[in-house]
Amino acid sequence: MLSTRKDCFAYTGRGCHALTNLFCARGECPFYKTGEQAKRDKEAAERLYFQKTGETAMQYQNRKKQEERQAQLKASREKEAQRKRDKRAAEKQKNAVIKGAV
Repeated sequence: MLSTRKDCFAYTGRGCHALTNLFCARGECPFYKTGEQAKRDKEAAERLYFQKTGETAMQYQNRKKQEERQAQLKASREKEAQRKRDKRAAEKQKNAVIKGAV
């Protein structure tokens, strides 16, 4: 009888965190690895990423977050500037209508 591989890094006690079904309960799971294996694989991937990019995964995430914040701030400023331009244009049009009525 097959059983759930509870030593798998993805097993949470309530199910598999990596997949939607517990494949290990039905046979071999292609994602199975122990917590130690997963840790070693992650460290190796991080070393390779650093060698290729010159930055750690954490640095990449922080840089992307900063870029996103800057883009949001820029969009907010542009939206506010457009709102002010629209307000000035509406005020100008209103004054032109008032002058034309006099």
